[in-house]
Amino acid sequence: MNRIYQVGPILGCIVFAASAPAAVTDPQPHSIIVCHSPVATREIRTYHTGNGGCRVDYLKDATTLTLWSASSDRGYCDMRVNDLAATLA
Repeated sequence: MNRIYQVGPILGCIVFAASAPAAVTDPQPHSIIVCHSPVATREIRTYHTGNGGCRVDYLKDATTLTLWSASSDRGYCDMRVNDLAATLA
């Protein structure tokens, strides 16, 4: 069972991480960053897929967009997530 827990603030956003890595068919995100502004709450969700791949989803106003994905480079998703979180902070 994956548990979500607060890791700590990052650039004005709050980071959450799953306690176990997500599998390809596991709908649970590996990590969630929640950013609050006076007008909206946004989430950046990172999913780990098979063979070291990843996907980054952006949620705002009940709309989900997949922003980035990589078939074998989780570092790519991590870099993009950090840049987006810094922009939203």
